[in-house]
Amino acid sequence: MESSWPAEWPNIRPVDVFHVFDPNGDVLLQLHDLAPEGEPALEEELVPTEEAAPEEQASPEEEAAPEEAALEEEPVPTEQPAPEEEPASEEEQVARDDTSLFGTRRGEEPLDILPIVCGSRVPQSEGGEPLTKSVYLRVSSKHLIVASAVFDKMLGSDQFSEGQTLHSSGNLVMPLSDDSEALIILMHIVHVMTNSVPREVTLDTLTKLAILIDYYQLHEAVGFVSELWIADLKQKSFPRSLDAEVIPWLFISRVFSMKYEYAQLTQILEYESDDRLEDNIDNNLPIPASIIDRIQEHRIEAIGRAITIVHDHIATYLTSDILCSSDKQFDCDAIILGSLLKGSIGIGIWPRPEVPYCGMTFKNLASQVRKMRVLDQCSQDRYCRGYSSDSHGVMEAIEASMISLEGQFLGLGLDSFLLGTRSSKKSKKKSKKDKYAF
Repeated sequence: MESSWPAEWPNIRPVDVFHVFDPNGDVLLQLHDLAPEGEPALEEELVPTEEAAPEEQASPEEEAAPEEAALEEEPVPTEQPAPEEEPASEEEQVARDDTSLFGTRRGEEPLDILPIVCGSRVPQSEGGEPLTKSVYLRVSSKHLIVASAVFDKMLGSDQFSEGQTLHSSGNLVMPLSDDSEALIILMHIVHVMTNSVPREVTLDTLTKLAILIDYYQLHEAVGFVSELWIADLKQKSFPRSLDAEVIPWLFISRVFSMKYEYAQLTQILEYESDDRLEDNIDNNLPIPASIIDRIQEHRIEAIGRAITIVHDHIATYLTSDILCSSDKQFDCDAIILGSLLKGSIGIGIWPRPEVPYCGMTFKNLASQVRKMRVLDQCSQDRYCRGYSSDSHGVMEAIEASMISLEGQFLGLGLDSFLLGTRSSKKSKKKSKKDKYAF
């Protein structure tokens, strides 16, 4: 432990991970990671097991009552003092203050993490074994304040409990729920330790970085390296159709103001997603509900207009007017009408389905409409001339209308959504039928 380690700060256990970004840093960030599988618990490292003395054998009398003997050997763990009964220090009371900026971050419930101040404990299971290992980052409040508007507001004044503790005690332990890998990378950038910053990251890591960059408002601080990350990943793979990478890239493009890519990705979602898009988004991604709603509105409008294109042709042939001018005009009109109705029923658009068109995507619907077989009598009559073989031009008209409709898929404009919006995608949950009713 360093000589400048504040007396109020917790001791670093063997199972913990410790990173120093400033040897004299006045802020200790604490995160909790799941302990690696197979790693011994803290108690197993410090307390020898009973197997260390195999030469001691139970007597015949002890073997007669093994359960009673076991009960007599159990009291050792219960003799440990209960640290939670110690009176709370002044720093603990400040850290628990309701004015903490981290009380409800990113629209979530208050963090389910014990305040780690003045040597308080790591969360434990009922058996007393650590559920997690702690990752400690010793950082400089000055660097945090300069790089992040959020840290500036939190630590630069007494408005929040974190700033109050820092100014009164000269140091601060701050428990966070952030991803440790991403936060370590960002702290290297914030503390100008550029040699330790990776030039390449995975899409998953970039997504985690984008979450923290967006929340802590670190866009300017990471600008020089985020461009390298994005350029590298785009060169390797960028979605051209709906797949598992579209949503992460959508969030990344929003955070880093990638207008062209944002329009591309929202265009894909409008064209290829169904009514379950909202349910397929990771809860950890703070994508505003307004964006998902707008994508769904465009999807629903496009599907509705595609259905209307076919229905309009059905309505034309449902009238009593005779449209075919051949000798078999009634038969020809009836065959066209029957083909349109039968084809529409087959692809599920007759009668008209209800909004939000559950399970339907515009891409699939457009393909199904183009594959409809519309027959007529004239094309079967070798003596009838002057007519298209495609049912009096019905399918040509439908195709032209579909092409025009597809040309209107332009995606969403990034400027129409404020980047500062932090609304949860489930903040205004309604039934889908009511939500998209016209």
